[in-house]
Amino acid sequence: MLREEEPAVDAPKNGLGNTDRDYGRYYSESAFWRFLGRAGNLLPFLEEVLALYFCLLDRDTPAHVKATIVGALGYVIFPFDLILDTLVPLGWTDDAAVVMAAYTYARCSVKEEHRRKARDVAMCLRVFVGAPRLGWPSTPS
Repeated sequence: MLREEEPAVDAPKNGLGNTDRDYGRYYSESAFWRFLGRAGNLLPFLEEVLALYFCLLDRDTPAHVKATIVGALGYVIFPFDLILDTLVPLGWTDDAAVVMAAYTYARCSVKEEHRRKARDVAMCLRVFVGAPRLGWPSTPS
């Protein structure tokens, strides 16, 4: 018999622990864009974050992948995670790990169209916000 505080169904297991259940509540589209406007250009993994976002919007993306993406994006948005984002340069390392794990998990759902849109939006953010671009292995310098 289940106790009242126990959920009847667990969140999907996705290699990220309970990220989709715990941090997903911090994700909203408006919070995501506010975060990118404020700190997006500082993310060395900006294109991967945006590719996940566009994958999330795609109707063809399975629900379990969307749950993982919401959790990962919520983790990135939330400033008080495992390593505080204000601790430069270490603050983004845990976020990068979560994004890369989610990106790997969603790799079959992330389409070239999502990556192309991500590159275009990342370029616009870099131009209009004007923050310096930091290198990341998956994006050419």
